[in-house]
Amino acid sequence: MQNTSPADQITASLQLRKTIQKYLDMQSWTPVMGAMLLAGIQPPADCKDIPTTGGTCLDGNTLIGSGNTPFYEASVIMQQWNDWCADEGNCPSCIAPLDFINWCIEDEIQERYAVSSPFMWISIFKNILGNNTGPLSFEVAAYTEKAIEPLQTVLSKLDEINQHLQKKDRRPSSALVRLTTSTESEKLIVNPHRRHLTTEELAIALDVQPQTIYKRFSESRHYFGAKPIKLPNKRLAWPLDSVEIISSYTAKKKTD
Repeated sequence: MQNTSPADQITASLQLRKTIQKYLDMQSWTPVMGAMLLAGIQPPADCKDIPTTGGTCLDGNTLIGSGNTPFYEASVIMQQWNDWCADEGNCPSCIAPLDFINWCIEDEIQERYAVSSPFMWISIFKNILGNNTGPLSFEVAAYTEKAIEPLQTVLSKLDEINQHLQKKDRRPSSALVRLTTSTESEKLIVNPHRRHLTTEELAIALDVQPQTIYKRFSESRHYFGAKPIKLPNKRLAWPLDSVEIISSYTAKKKTD
């Protein structure tokens, strides 16, 4: 899309939204359909397994073979779904599109596997559902007037979907609060209304990437002495004093 004009980019974006909306309007998906769609693959009718041959991407491009990124991402999503079903003791044959997308987001697949694959279609679905927002690019702004009617139609439809489907944010406020006084430099204090840190909050406090924490945890089941609990949705819940635990652990290692 980098070699096309801004007008062509708008046309392609509108077509992509139309294609995705067709699937979002469905009453339910099978887990295989969900895994393929969130990997950017148009699922064949009545598919029961992820194909091992080529297919069509949601943006209309042809996929050749099975060794490329979309098929890998679909297989990862499907494996995580099967693991989740095993943990829950329940494996529904069909699931509402929004519920499957929310599960994929809450399971942190994109974050946990970011080192091996970008899972960009998860971000695209989040954007279309209104989970992420950002400014229009200059090219889109420059050509909006020419395409105002189709754009307005899409935006109105998306607004209707958000009002109908959007769930309340179930995550509580940040566990770490930045505090600055006239006599002190900025520091982090713990929000007393929270019982744990998320991986992202711990990463911010330690000034590292979440993937760094996930990687070390997967290898040693702790991060420099801090041990999380695993919530039912597979997210990691870290102790509120994890930063102190990690500091003490690393200091002790240096003296040993």
